[in-house]
Amino acid sequence: MLGLAGSVTAIADLPNSVLENPAAAAMTLSQGGLLYSSQSPQDLALSPSGARPSLSQWTAAAPAYPFGFLAAYHAPWAERFEGSFPASGNSGVLETRTRELEFGVGWVEKHRHRVSLGLSARLVFGDRTVIPAQSQDLTYTSSAWAFSVGLQAQLKNRWLLGAKFRSAAVLPGSPTLSTIDLPGFFTPAIHVPATVSIGGGWIPNRFFRAAAELAFLGPTGADTRALSDSSRRVGQSWSPQPRLGSEYQFADLSEFRASLAVGGYLEMPRGDGLPLRPHVTAGFEFRPWVLVFAAGIDVASQYQNTVISTGVDVGLLFEKLALVPRTPRPPRGGWLPKFNFLSDEGLARPLVKEWKDVKGPDLIEVGKSLPGKIEERVDHVVDSIENAIDNAERARKARSAPGKNRRR
Repeated sequence: MLGLAGSVTAIADLPNSVLENPAAAAMTLSQGGLLYSSQSPQDLALSPSGARPSLSQWTAAAPAYPFGFLAAYHAPWAERFEGSFPASGNSGVLETRTRELEFGVGWVEKHRHRVSLGLSARLVFGDRTVIPAQSQDLTYTSSAWAFSVGLQAQLKNRWLLGAKFRSAAVLPGSPTLSTIDLPGFFTPAIHVPATVSIGGGWIPNRFFRAAAELAFLGPTGADTRALSDSSRRVGQSWSPQPRLGSEYQFADLSEFRASLAVGGYLEMPRGDGLPLRPHVTAGFEFRPWVLVFAAGIDVASQYQNTVISTGVDVGLLFEKLALVPRTPRPPRGGWLPKFNFLSDEGLARPLVKEWKDVKGPDLIEVGKSLPGKIEERVDHVVDSIENAIDNAERARKARSAPGKNRRR
């Protein structure tokens, strides 16, 4: 998602990207999975100390035609200051961050697969932390409910339109908690801005996709200040952010797939004295066997961010373990497959023009039989280990026993 510069509202087809548009869980998500990612942004324009907050994300998503489901726990934003506290002169760390627990569902209309809708509920947490060098850490956490809604529309030749709205959240501060290092730090509310995105994209085949979108970041309150400089106001008004990205899968082998994504976006100033900055993004993804590894970068003037992701293709893993029936897959494209053609092989069902409705396994029956199959596989592995140990023990005894017909 980082490699595409976040321009995934119309074309999200991976578990971590459907978080940006819950409608994509039903329309463009082709396979389920579980992904973990971490990132460490550094913004010297906003925080001259060079502090790097650590942000993490767990995401699980799966299509179940005509629905799609997602669940995530992620930290989308943090600001960190390292240095001397102005009030006391002591050194330490200040940090504010938001975390979200999110559950969503998408639905695609079954007649022509032209429209999908999505909705997710978000429990948003706001953390304020003071870490003095010589005393105990202080943290105050508050929470609020928010929601996200999304829409996708499929046009001719798999051109897609997407739109989403993520509501704002206000996380109240503490009226009583205080610290001598920074009086009043825990009192103000944390304002999570609303976001609106509209975009378009094209998925001609399973090897290539491209998209462009325009995102709008909402205000964060009339008196929101930068953590590193309380005289600098930030997030006073709506800010547009144009984004552009594309991705190409350059390897499609039987047990290995790999892709490269590039993109960019224009960051409008969100505070007093902050610059207008163009960003360049890039990302790699490697899929050996059932595993997923990815890395991405985002660079601009006085800004850099790196993302590392890892995960498991849960559906493919269950197939490999013979816990669920195998899904038919198209022929492999090999190295550097062509991408300038239209093909719906390997894409999500709503994107396939002529879907061959071959009767597949009953998901309810598969779910009922899954615990028994897991138990069978565990018993088989245990039996194999025990047999290997018994064979090794018999071989050891045979080597140590005196030979009956040994020559003198």
